[in-house]
Amino acid sequence: MSLELQPVSATQVTFWQSLFGRMGKILKLMARHLPFLLVFFVYLQLTGLYARATPAWETPDEPSHFAYVRYIQEHGGPPIQSFEEGKNEVETGHHPPLYYFMGRFLIGDRNLADFKQLKNNPWFSFGNNDGGANVFQHENLVAVMPNSLVAVETLRNLSLWFGAGTLLVTYLIGLLIFGPAGMNQNWRWAANGRIPATLAAVGVGFLPQFSFLSGAINNDNAIIFFCTLTLYGCFWLILRENAPRWWEFALLGGVVGLGLLSKYNEIAYIPVVGLAIAMVAWRARSWRLFITGAIVSGAACLLVSGWWFVRSQILYGDPAGWGMWHSSFNSVYQPGFEWTNESLSRVWSRWFNSFWGVFGWMNLPLEANFYKWLARLMLIAGLGLSGLILGVVLPDFRKLFAPRNPVSATPAKLIHSENRAALILIFLALSFGLVLLSAFNYAASFGDAGTQGRYLFPALPVFMLGAAAGSLWFPGLLARTNLFEKIMAGVGWVIVGLAAFGLIYLNLQALNNVILPAYNPPPDLVVKALPNGATEVRGGEFGPGMGLAGYEIEQPPANLKSGQTAKLKLTLYWRAQNTFKDNWISFSRLYLAGNEIGKQDGPPGQGHYQTYKWKKGELIKDVRYLLVTGSNWQIALANRNYLRFQIGWYRGGERANLLKGGQDYYFDWHVQ
Repeated sequence: MSLELQPVSATQVTFWQSLFGRMGKILKLMARHLPFLLVFFVYLQLTGLYARATPAWETPDEPSHFAYVRYIQEHGGPPIQSFEEGKNEVETGHHPPLYYFMGRFLIGDRNLADFKQLKNNPWFSFGNNDGGANVFQHENLVAVMPNSLVAVETLRNLSLWFGAGTLLVTYLIGLLIFGPAGMNQNWRWAANGRIPATLAAVGVGFLPQFSFLSGAINNDNAIIFFCTLTLYGCFWLILRENAPRWWEFALLGGVVGLGLLSKYNEIAYIPVVGLAIAMVAWRARSWRLFITGAIVSGAACLLVSGWWFVRSQILYGDPAGWGMWHSSFNSVYQPGFEWTNESLSRVWSRWFNSFWGVFGWMNLPLEANFYKWLARLMLIAGLGLSGLILGVVLPDFRKLFAPRNPVSATPAKLIHSENRAALILIFLALSFGLVLLSAFNYAASFGDAGTQGRYLFPALPVFMLGAAAGSLWFPGLLARTNLFEKIMAGVGWVIVGLAAFGLIYLNLQALNNVILPAYNPPPDLVVKALPNGATEVRGGEFGPGMGLAGYEIEQPPANLKSGQTAKLKLTLYWRAQNTFKDNWISFSRLYLAGNEIGKQDGPPGQGHYQTYKWKKGELIKDVRYLLVTGSNWQIALANRNYLRFQIGWYRGGERANLLKGGQDYYFDWHVQ
């Protein structure tokens, strides 16, 4: 038997050549944008880490957003809200339904009846963490709510991919405004704009609060994406050389409609769209183009979202249901804002901190020093952006309104490259200003509940694009000479790398030092016996049933300088002599020569093992850190003083007493 080779046809050769050619182009394109692809991959990992580290229901309003999806699953449509506070089955039912319909589609027909088993943590408070950081109880959650937990994971993945879309579109906007279609004459040195575009993507994707939010069930993820896509559409209209076609206006209007069906923040971008259409028409000297753009985009927007506003008008008496919304949140609604330095400072500080990272239910901040360093970096970027505006953008304004050829010209170059910097600045500034105004109105209306950094995120890409441009202003200034152009491109990529590593480090700090410790108790909270070296205590039994069995002390380093602070580690061992229904709070005070030099209050077990969780007979390890200053510690070392510790318990305004008399337990310890 012989094998006979068949000749390869010309069609087959053409097919394989075409296939390999396309694959080569795709690989070449991926290599060109490899830095962004790495940023995109790391974003997915960080967001996944936040989603896994944060327990279900421990992100703002997550149970309410989940309840909205479940309501649609059970009833086939959005909830009808009451004007009376506390009467709504779904607290977030005033929101438009797109995000929730998408969630309903993804979870399918899974039975979510176990969601009713969700229970509040009765001791939680936003003012402190005496009842633990968790707003809801997590004991046996996997066994009690298996179906709902699977649905939570599915819905969090929906948010993750909305965030991924925001990251991608931010990069595309960066390529558009810094690349050949935008300000390429100023950014050609920066890999034709890829460096600032990648830096802006790093700022968005690696921002801890954004990654945290992208791993949570929240319709903010949808509106951030659609606002970003709207901005991209506006730049696509105004930076192109030829007049847009009607279907492009329709696409932009449809995006606005989808945004309005996600959350009302999209309203802030309607004037931006209107300005884009007006600018294109004015540059073309064509009223017809303006009327066409306005009618087609408006019609597309109404076609997509109009039904929701008609429904609200019928149900609530106004198209957006504002009256119902304010009335149903009457206890936190404050129609008057006090224009004082204190009020404005509070809005600013809450905005700033939670813009970068305040986790959980706005109760888990980063360390204070991180915010200080971030403020300094923002100042540097702001100074660079100011230099860029003064040196490049402002001179372009005088050229912006020079007459150009009408749209009938071939080709119709509506916008010349000389004045694109000024035009881009106008749209970025308008977008940021309108979102800022909207967020401030919400903060002024709802106080602390409405003063959160995530309400600024519809303008997050705008902010990060500006920060990227400002951060790269100085290298761009030097790159205007051919001698430094390639060197400054390398410097630009170094800045991108430093920003990426810095923000990754900040995310890891948030995950490992803030979120995970808040929800995961130390593994050795209950021990079998006092360890060797611990000092045994007698007479430390408090009336309610907390018995101090012993303690250990680890002092700060001897070389602690006067301007520094350090933690003295105090480990207390409590014997549970009863079971409890109450949440008693323990406190520790440290005295030097009669003066208090350190203290800490909170539940045992670093805030994780409250007394209502204790079981009779357990020996509980309770680690506490008392912050002391270097000057006090040097005095104690120099004089070999005895330090006095005061240990006690309270519940509200009530104090626990020792069984053998007295209110608190004291013991002395000699400085080693």
